Parts: sequence; C-alpha cells; structure tokens
Amino acid sequence: MVGNHLRENSDYRRMLEPEGRRCWRITYADSARFHMDILPAIPDREFPLLARSVPAHITQEAILITDKKKWHDPNWPRSNPRGYAIWFEDRMRIQFDKQRRSLMEAKGLASVEEVPPQTVRTPLQRAIQLLKRHRNQMFGDDKDQPISMIITTLAARAYRNQEDIYDALAGVVAGMRDGIEVREGVYWVSNPVNSAENYADKWGECPQRATKFFQWLDKVEADLRLALQTRGLHLIAEQLRPSFGEGAVERAVKQLGEATYAQRKEGQLFMETGTGTLGLTGVKVKDHTFHGQ
Repeated sequence: MVGNHLRENSDYRRMLEPEGRRCWRITYADSARFHMDILPAIPDREFPLLARSVPAHITQEAILITDKKKWHDPNWPRSNPRGYAIWFEDRMRIQFDKQRRSLMEAKGLASVEEVPPQTVRTPLQRAIQLLKRHRNQMFGDDKDQPISMIITTLAARAYRNQEDIYDALAGVVAGMRDGIEVREGVYWVSNPVNSAENYADKWGECPQRATKFFQWLDKVEADLRLALQTRGLHLIAEQLRPSFGEGAVERAVKQLGEATYAQRKEGQLFMETGTGTLGLTGVKVKDHTFHGQ
C-alpha cells in the first residue's frame, strides 16, 4: 500500500528504489549524500505493558514495523526510533545542558531556550562523527562495514560525560566491547529502549559483518594509542590523516592551533617541565611578537 501510494506521485516514482526488506527508499539526485527511508509502521499498544522498567515517555513511542521475511508472522518486529532518540539525548544531557548554557552566555541571550538544540554539539556527538568517519575511510562502499546504529548505541552506552572530545573518543572506544553480549552463541547488541531487538541480528546471517566490526574496532584503538604516543601536532596529524581523512584532521589542527594561540595571548598556556607538554599546569609560556623580543 505504501509503495503504491508513492508511485502515484510522479517525482517519487522516479526516485523510488525496489522494495526493500523493511522499508521503501527514495534516492535523491546526489544519492551518495542523501536518501530517505520510509518505514511502514503502526503504534505498538502492547509494548508499554511488556516493558514496565522503561519510562512511560519512551514506551509510548513504540511501534510495530513490517518485515518481508516475516510476512505471515502475526508478531510484527518491534521498534522505537523516537524513544531511542530520547534515550540518546539523556546519555549526553549533562554536557548538552552545559554547552547550551555556555552558548547562551556567549551570545548574551536571556534564556537557554533561545539557543536552538541543533546548534549544540556535545563531545559524544563529535566522537560518534569521528568514529563514523574512521569507518568510512577504512571500508569505503563495503556493504558489510559496521552499521551506524551499532556504533552509535555502543558509543552512547560507554560515554561517561567526558568534556574533552579526545577523552570522550578514547573512553567510548575503550568501553564499546562491553556493550556486546553473546546470548546462546549469538552476538547481541540490544536496543536500549527494547531489549528484545538485536541491532546485530544480521551478524548471524553474515558472519563477515561481525569480523569486520571487530577489525575496525581494533584499528580505532591502535590509531588512538599511536596518536597518544606521538609528540608534536604535525606528527600526530600525519598519523591520523589516513584513518580520519584529510579534511577532518586539518580542521582539528586549525582549531587546536587557534585555541593554543588564544591561551598564550591571555597568559593561560603552560608547559610541563621535562616533557614539554602544553596544558594548564607547569611553567607559563610567554607571549611573543616574532620580531626579536
């Protein structure tokens, strides 16, 4: 019914891909950058009674979704994308509220409500962006690469409100394995708002997906260790470019350089005795004018 309705529209008819297992996909002109998945679903009235341990404001968003491989099964698969969004926001709430207030003060606004939520980017969100970028650099168009939902879920579960992006990235990478269960010999990455849904359900059908996920996680850990052991911003950037991409690394280096310059100008930059590491403790780094003084 949904597919027929989409075909009635001349624009959508041109962009509509063949029917998928669970959804219809509309692919726009620049298909590498933008598409829309349309998932037929109905409200799941029973789920709030089954998941009493989950807050009501999350369970009331639950839905039942279609699945062609289970066409004759009266028990439709359960999902809850809106409830998931609420859970994810709760995982980063402390840093989100802190950064939103900082933006309010920086812009001289009267209330945090005047700061649009989409303008705030927490360390968790930045870390997930970097992890996805690393995945894309490693696998390209490989269809068996780690899926975004698994990366996002494991990272959010492992996040501990770190304020610094590197600390957040290192922290979530170190804790991502803890979020992967093995239930009766089956890999399981549970939906945090519906423990009966397994985001890694296709790992059993396609074992190479599990293999590539752990290969990717090993590579991320190795790259971060190498960066931590490297001294000198230009050398660190050189190490990270192949894994995170030229553009992402260059932007990070530029932002760090500008922040360091501002700290030095304000007399807030220090150097650790012995290691030469720049930071908030040690001997104050004097400002310089680059013409002999």
